[in-house]
Amino acid sequence: MTDKEFSDAIRASIDRIDEGGVSAALAELSTLQALPGVKSGIHIGKPAKFFEGNRRRQMEWFAGQVIDIIEKQSWFAMNSIINACEQNTSLEEK
Repeated sequence: MTDKEFSDAIRASIDRIDEGGVSAALAELSTLQALPGVKSGIHIGKPAKFFEGNRRRQMEWFAGQVIDIIEKQSWFAMNSIINACEQNTSLEEK
């Protein structure tokens, strides 16, 4: 999977969650978990330098955070992630 395909898959999941709420988030959990190399809490505690110049690691971290939020049903945090995603183009190909 290319970085663009990976990024597009994450963005599509976020969009479906945004449109469908809690039930959509629960449905998207397995889709996000199926992404290669992604799991809840991935790259937590890594220094910023670990992510520099590596979009894939950045996207893995982001997807891992979304998975963690869904698993813990932290819906306020999900709202924050969606808002950040809407205001930030970091998931888009540069």
